[in-house]
Order: sequence, then C-alpha cells, then structure tokens
Amino acid sequence: MWQMIFVGGIHGVGKTYLCDLICSKIEAVHFTASNLIDNEIKKSGIGKRDLNYLDNQRILVQAVKNRGVREKQTLVDGHFCLSVSGKNFIDIPLAVFEDMNLKGVIVLKDDVTKIKKRLKDRKGGENDDLKFLENFQKREVEWAQHVCESLSIRILIATPNEEELILNFIASINIK
Repeated sequence: MWQMIFVGGIHGVGKTYLCDLICSKIEAVHFTASNLIDNEIKKSGIGKRDLNYLDNQRILVQAVKNRGVREKQTLVDGHFCLSVSGKNFIDIPLAVFEDMNLKGVIVLKDDVTKIKKRLKDRKGGENDDLKFLENFQKREVEWAQHVCESLSIRILIATPNEEELILNFIASINIK
C-alpha cells in the first residue's frame, strides 16, 4: 500500500542522505521538496522571483499529488519552518501538511556543531551561527510536533544515525 512520509529537519541535518539510504534498503522513492517545487516552476514558466513562500507551498502540494508513485513508499524531505533573513522563522501552514495526506513524519535533529560543519562543507565556507541553528532546529521540531498532533499524524524524532529505529518506524506505518 502506498504511504507518504515527510522527512523534516533544518538544512544540513542529513535529510537527503537518510532518505537515499532508506530507499536503498526498502522499496521506496524519494523527492526533495525544493526539487519538486523547482521542477513545477520550470514547467509552468513562472519566474521563481515572482513567487512567495506560500506560492511555493501550494506548488509543493500539487507536485506531491502529481508525483506520488502509488505502489511504493514515498519519502518527501523538506521543512516545517523556514528562516527569514537569518533571524526569524516562518512556520509552513498546517494546511500544506494536511493536503499532502501524510501517513507519518520523521523529524531529524542533530548536534548543531555537526550541522554547522555540513553546511560549511556544502556551501563553501558560509558561517552559520550555532545559536541560530539551535533555535532553528528547536522551532522545526516544535512546529512538526504541533502539526502532527493537530492532524493525528504519527511522528518520530530521531538523529540521522538511528537508521534501525527509522526503518522500524516506517515498517510500523506500513502495517497499519
């Protein structure tokens, strides 16, 4: 049976790495929210600069509905909140997650010094403040918990190296 699981967490926590690892172990497909949004924008011919974050979320929901492979587990990795100007956070509206018809959520968190190193390696030296990353991760987890509680979605909060726990969580969703 087809199930969609959203894998959330801040930039650099290891969402894409974990999803790729899971897909190598079980029959699943993986999409990143940003790639889904970018592909839909390219197809539509709309300029990305003409869109705000709410437009992007509407595009994401449509892309998820269009792209889901119905006979496999589908993992979509993305965010529960976004950073604005490196200071404030915007929560992704509850309706976005409701419209995706999620069966489960995995929120990844990790030591912010590890996240900072991954971001530095990925971005070529960008220096993210540890306190900012700590607050961002805290908000991501809090909003994910609120979303899941509000929508009665099963949630697992784990670190990227808890592979067995995550695979068991996914298997438990398939059983129901």
